[in-house]
Amino acid sequence: MTGPSISQFLIACAFPQLSARSREQILLYLRTNPKYEVILEKLMEEGLVGLAYHHLKSVFPEVPPILLESLKTKTLVLAARQEKIMKQMSVLAAKLAQKNWRWAVVKGLSLTLRFYPESYWRFFYDVDLIVHPDDSRELAQFLLQNKFSSEARPSLQKGEGDLLDREKFWLYRPLYTQDELILEIHLGFPWLHSTPKSEVDFWNSRGTFTLNNHPLPCLSPEYELALLALHLQQHSYSRLIWLTDIVQLIQSQQIDWLKLEELAEREHIKASLGYTFLVLDHLWPGSISWAEKHRFSLKKRETLWLRLFFPLEPILNRKNIQDSPAHTPTFLKLLHQHKVRTWLKALKDFFFPPPHWVAHYYGLKPWSFKFFKHYLWRLSRPFSLIIKRLR
Repeated sequence: MTGPSISQFLIACAFPQLSARSREQILLYLRTNPKYEVILEKLMEEGLVGLAYHHLKSVFPEVPPILLESLKTKTLVLAARQEKIMKQMSVLAAKLAQKNWRWAVVKGLSLTLRFYPESYWRFFYDVDLIVHPDDSRELAQFLLQNKFSSEARPSLQKGEGDLLDREKFWLYRPLYTQDELILEIHLGFPWLHSTPKSEVDFWNSRGTFTLNNHPLPCLSPEYELALLALHLQQHSYSRLIWLTDIVQLIQSQQIDWLKLEELAEREHIKASLGYTFLVLDHLWPGSISWAEKHRFSLKKRETLWLRLFFPLEPILNRKNIQDSPAHTPTFLKLLHQHKVRTWLKALKDFFFPPPHWVAHYYGLKPWSFKFFKHYLWRLSRPFSLIIKRLR
């Protein structure tokens, strides 16, 4: 009988609670696989160093001391950096609290402090903010005035029209840095290439969490979960910790499932959520209830498209995960819309983004051979992707 695989070990480490079976799988794998540097590397890739350290120290002394010590060292280093980030962010939060801007902290920092018992379980390396497009310029000026350096994307260049608007918000994602703190700014909710129908509710439903006694705005659990599912698909389900985030959110029992279903139907992202829940249920049976799986069950056509873009077996085996374009969730959303104008606009954005943005983002000389070759690549990519998947 063969022992557990590396994927089974990683999946066991990624679940927030360590069951007796998971404990057995972890220990059996460690006894039969002494290449601890490979294990540490895989845990880093999946974002699981802190959570794995928590699990493995709970079963010490059955865990090899050399592996546990390596995990402890890496955890302490990452925790120290994370503490510096949070300290800087709390100072910034005190200043932002005086402004009447619409913004929210999403993903890493928000999830770590809201849904994880210990901050070292869930490491993050930057802080993601969603900002209302109408408040983005003032926020950008404020950050520069407070000694943040800007790695602005070409959206901020003059002479190309105002791309900081609702039509081109998906091009805008600058980074602002100050010492250890890296801020990544997103305009509006990432429904990708379209303004959400739920925009008013999106901002009005925000909650707060505290960081060193400073309140920070965050998304409602329903919008946070929707964002996490879309983010997973933008990155082709490439990291287990992002799936763990959704498990933690579900287990918090803060989700209004009816509201989540309504917003998913309104924004045409129900299939993306349904496939994410399907993946969760395969990885950790019982992590989502039968009722909620049924609520977000997939139609045959949806399953066909989703498995084409996100083949299930590599995701579950954590091997050879096949990348799909970051815009795939937008395409899946389009399948539920019937307006020709909506399709034409989205496809134009896919295949023909603004020339100055392409030149800057990809480092290409405008109107050069490589510049035109890039647009040809964008046009051919869907066909090459389908051919690869059908092999």
